[in-house]
Amino acid sequence: MLKHSIARETSITELAGIVSQALTDAGLTAVLSGGAAVAVYTRNRYQSHDLDFITSESSNKLEPVLASLGFKRAKDQRSYKHADTDYYVEFPPGPLTVGDTVITDWGTLETKYGIVQILTPTQMVMDRLAAYFHWNDLQSRDQAQWITEEHDVDWDELDKWASKENEPEKYEIFLAQLDRSP
Repeated sequence: MLKHSIARETSITELAGIVSQALTDAGLTAVLSGGAAVAVYTRNRYQSHDLDFITSESSNKLEPVLASLGFKRAKDQRSYKHADTDYYVEFPPGPLTVGDTVITDWGTLETKYGIVQILTPTQMVMDRLAAYFHWNDLQSRDQAQWITEEHDVDWDELDKWASKENEPEKYEIFLAQLDRSP
């Protein structure tokens, strides 16, 4: 893996690799999710302005690692900003869940600047569908579709998860949008 300093032209995927690898090297676990993971999996079809790393680690442990990369806590006190990028880095507290399901295993993505701990494409479809199911977020439903267009997903796992979420009508709408029967 290359050493890399953060610059304006650093992509969201590259920044995820830099931050995730630094956290891993420090013995900290944080998993990329949310809009940044959608951006990674859809080759920026969705544009995110922040990277959400879900973690149970304390800010006392996270902050020195981020400071070593040049990040400072932003005025909002919940995100970190680097002077040379427009992306924010945030650490929503764990546990890591998609809908009502706690996630204990996730994927990794190798970048030239480090390995990203990230929800798998299947888990990201679940994450986006959870927003659609529970908040009627149509943009999240579209993002779930985009991920399925770019990546193989485990449809058996997805079907079982959706059944537990108890939104059969919305799941059927999603599947119909994909020309896939339940």
